[in-house]
Amino acid sequence: MGFCHFWLSATFGFLLGLEPLAFRRSFDWALPVLWKGGLWLSTALLGGLLPALWVAVVGLGGEFFEKMIEVKNIIKRYGNLEVLKGVSVTIGDGEIVSIVGPSGAGKTTLLQIIGTLDKPDSGSVLFDGTDVLALKDKELARFRNRNIGFVFQFHQLLPEFTTLENVAMPALIGGEKRSEAFARAKELLSYMNLSDRFEHKPAQLSGGERQRVAVARALINKPAVILADEPSGSLDTQNKQELHKLFFTLRDELKQTFVIVTHDESLAGDTDRVLHMRDGLIVTPETESEIIV
Repeated sequence: MGFCHFWLSATFGFLLGLEPLAFRRSFDWALPVLWKGGLWLSTALLGGLLPALWVAVVGLGGEFFEKMIEVKNIIKRYGNLEVLKGVSVTIGDGEIVSIVGPSGAGKTTLLQIIGTLDKPDSGSVLFDGTDVLALKDKELARFRNRNIGFVFQFHQLLPEFTTLENVAMPALIGGEKRSEAFARAKELLSYMNLSDRFEHKPAQLSGGERQRVAVARALINKPAVILADEPSGSLDTQNKQELHKLFFTLRDELKQTFVIVTHDESLAGDTDRVLHMRDGLIVTPETESEIIV
C-alpha cells in the first residue's frame, strides 16, 4: 500500500507541476495557491512527508507566469535622439501584456527590438535564456520566422495572393512542405471562421476579415509570441471587439503569448499586465516618474 500511496502522491505532484496554464491565467493569484495547497495536503495525507515535499518543490515552485522573454537595459538612439533609455521588462509564457503611452514614447521601437526587426545600441533580448541579438543574420532570420508572429495596424497582406496563400507564406519561407503549410493554413482560417474565404484576395475581404487573416498568418509557425502594433487601430467598434476577444481566446485555448502596443483603453484594461511608457522609459502608472525594474 505504501508503494501505491507513493506513486499516487507522485502523480498528484506531476499534475501540479503541469497544472493547466489556462487555470493560472484565468483566476486571481490566490486561487492557484489554494488549489495547490489543497492537493499538497491531500498528498501528504495519502503518501507521507517525502512525496509531499517533492510536490511542494515541483508543484509550488515558479512564478505565476513562467519567464519567457527578458529585455535587459535596452538603449536605442537615432543620431542624438535617445529613444529608449535603459528599458528592462520580462514577459511570461502565456501572458498578454499591453504597452501604452503617448506618441513618441518608444512603444513601437521597443516592440521592434523585441521582435528582432531592429537592434539596440546596447542591452539584450533573451528568449528562454538565449540572447537572440547575438545570433548571426541567417540564424536570427530563421529564429524570427519560427518563433515570432507579427500583427500590424494595417494587415500587410500581399494583394496578389489568396487568403490561403497569404497565411501559408511564412511556413513556406521557413521551409515547410507546401501540403503541410496549406493544411495548417486551412486549419487556422477555419478556426477564424474564414473557411469560405480560402480563395479570396485581400481586396475581397472586410477590414475585420483581413485582420483575422493577419492573425492566422502570425500563428502559422506556432510562434512563441505574437507582437501586435495597434492591431485594432483601423477597425470599427464591432470588429475591434471581435479581434480583442480573439486574442484572449487564443491565449486560453492555444496558450499563446501576446505583446500588444495599443492606444485602446478597453483592450489594455483587459490584458494581464499594462506597461506604461513615457520618454523612452517604462514608468509606474501612478506617477509615471519611477522606472519599473
